[in-house]
Amino acid sequence: MLTVLSSQGLPVFSDEWSASFADPTVADSNESGDDEFRIFFSSMTQVLRAAADVWLSIARKKLQQTTHSDDGSKDMSDKTRLKISILKKDYEAKEMAYNDAISYSNDPMLFAKKCIVLLEAIRKNMGSVDLQYAGDKRIRQLNKSENGLGTKVLHWFSKDLQKWAASLGVVDTDGNVQSATSITSKKDHPQSNDAALMSKRDCRTVFIQIAQQTRLRSIFTTNSMEKLSTELIPRVLNQSSFVMTEWEDCPPWWNADLTDGSNCNCQDDCDLLTGILDYGYGGFDSLLQHDYSFCRRLASEGDEDSSNTFSRSSAQIRINHLTRVLHANVEREE
Repeated sequence: MLTVLSSQGLPVFSDEWSASFADPTVADSNESGDDEFRIFFSSMTQVLRAAADVWLSIARKKLQQTTHSDDGSKDMSDKTRLKISILKKDYEAKEMAYNDAISYSNDPMLFAKKCIVLLEAIRKNMGSVDLQYAGDKRIRQLNKSENGLGTKVLHWFSKDLQKWAASLGVVDTDGNVQSATSITSKKDHPQSNDAALMSKRDCRTVFIQIAQQTRLRSIFTTNSMEKLSTELIPRVLNQSSFVMTEWEDCPPWWNADLTDGSNCNCQDDCDLLTGILDYGYGGFDSLLQHDYSFCRRLASEGDEDSSNTFSRSSAQIRINHLTRVLHANVEREE
């Protein structure tokens, strides 16, 4: 579940939040923004189901290979027995995850509720968010924090979770968002074990990425591509708060085409932001195979060092900085 959320983010919350559970093939058009970037809980459950199916197949194959290699052997070593025992537990866990994914695909509302309470648990365990933007030095420090995303986007996402929780009915009697540290309860799966142990830093890293994707998607769905490419993104690139940010792995040709000295070209940044919303971080390798402007340039260079430099983590730094300043500009307009 966290893998899917970290790649795509959450669907954008709005007053018509129930539309996020609609069939995306028949969803109504959004005249003010771009429907291309909308995601739906129903389609997310299908992504989760497909991923769970792959994970189950891999676990089954590993178990079968190990079991068959020692099939009929009376002198099986303790090491082999232990390995088979571990693989059996892994297969059983993957099978339960697949069954859960099926139930979520049949009930996207349940999936949405599980997402919100899980994200709230991560938020509560990641530590506080500093919003004291007082003084130029402090502003620069906070702009560099959270992997370049800053803290204001995290605060925005926290409020977005509260809106979803209130609408979905996953709040307590005091109106606080409910939280759960496990996707499936022991009552449902008494034999299941924790899938992962996440430190405070792990929680913060995951929350940052999901917050960034969700906020960027909300900006792209409420603004036309024309406005983004001709107004909002060029304005970001010319702001001192953005110009002063560092991107050590920036290709020397980034945004260089068609610049005439008076207008700020932003094609590479537009394509990067569009691509990360279309493919998600999980599909970053596929993104690089697309016909985006910067992908063509990377391919034409044929430089292994350049390909290695422009990695998922390197691109994420640029995306975080762009999202941070876009959020600040859009928030002022709102």
